[in-house]
Amino acid sequence: MSSSVGDLSSDRPAQPSADAVANAALELQRARSALESGDGDLRALHEAVKGAARLTRSLAATVDRLVRYTPGTVENRKVARDLVADLRALRSCLTAGAALIDPAVDDLRDLADSAGSPTGGAGVGHSIGEPFDPDADFAARWEEWVSARPGT
Repeated sequence: MSSSVGDLSSDRPAQPSADAVANAALELQRARSALESGDGDLRALHEAVKGAARLTRSLAATVDRLVRYTPGTVENRKVARDLVADLRALRSCLTAGAALIDPAVDDLRDLADSAGSPTGGAGVGHSIGEPFDPDADFAARWEEWVSARPGT
């Protein structure tokens, strides 16, 4: 049986860390589905953004543990060095992303607190419409990033 990025099944015996990551991925999928309703609730948006920041920090900490786990697990030193460098870069991006969202979390908290109503006085909510496809979204963000880089 072959597996893809979205396929959480495997022919290999279960590993506690792999199972935990698979369960986390399922929970994130559930969260994305819940967000697709897009009901316009400002407090719910604040909590979702705050939760995304918290998850990003947690993922950065998890990647940091992968960095520490790699040298004792990957016997090929060159591959281990490359993997550690890649994981450190990922951790840095996740850490920066979590820090960058903090002002938005604060702004949303202030808006939700001052609004006094679940919708924040925003009126009619909106529906996001199309189901969220994380692979397509990543590809689009990657294209934006590549096109924004000088010299590319």
